[in-house]
Amino acid sequence: LLAGPVFGQANPREARARLDRAYAWLEGWLQFYPAGDQITLIECAAAPALFYADWVHPIPEDRPRLRSWRKHLLRQPAVALCVDGARPYRQYFPLGDPGRD
Repeated sequence: LLAGPVFGQANPREARARLDRAYAWLEGWLQFYPAGDQITLIECAAAPALFYADWVHPIPEDRPRLRSWRKHLLRQPAVALCVDGARPYRQYFPLGDPGRD
């Protein structure tokens, strides 16, 4: 997502545009997805991706389903356990926002 033509090069504008496209797609998809309290492979894949993506490029206000789903995922006990366990290592993620979940 962040790699440019040369491995390791980042084009922040293009990366944000890609995240915006992904956010738009997910917002539409979520109108049909019955989010519940059961953890599926979808939640396992989405939770870490949305956690870090929102740090890099916050999910905009005009994506209410996606913002709500991210909050829902963070409230899941298994996800909360992972987030809490990783807190001591946040300093090693340079794009992160260690002060928020």
